[in-house]
Amino acid sequence: MRKSPLTGITTGAFDSLRVRSPPLTGSLVEVTDLVAGAVFDPSHLQGNIASNTAALTLKADQATTYTKAEVNAIADGKVDDSQVLTNVPANAVFTDTVYTHPATHSIAEVTGLQAALNGKVDDSQVL
Repeated sequence: MRKSPLTGITTGAFDSLRVRSPPLTGSLVEVTDLVAGAVFDPSHLQGNIASNTAALTLKADQATTYTKAEVNAIADGKVDDSQVLTNVPANAVFTDTVYTHPATHSIAEVTGLQAALNGKVDDSQVL
């Protein structure tokens, strides 16, 4: 218990609190007896505690997260924007190369085709 010399207010943790009623001259009376039927009900506080606890579980732990500036600093050291497996010339446009598929292919270009044909019957042997 602590009494402030400036305000005269006593603060502390109490199981019970008695005050003079009337002030200064009356007898000591339990605070809860001053109001008929006064009872401490902690349910409102317990509800707030539960609500705040639930809200806090949704918050990120600052010890295990990064700020935007930290993420940018980490990313800056990772990838050189001017390279994709090999050096890319400045101002390169990746649509410069146009592929035209040939209309025909030689037998050698089709994997396994010659071997498959070798096992077939020649047209000259068909009656």
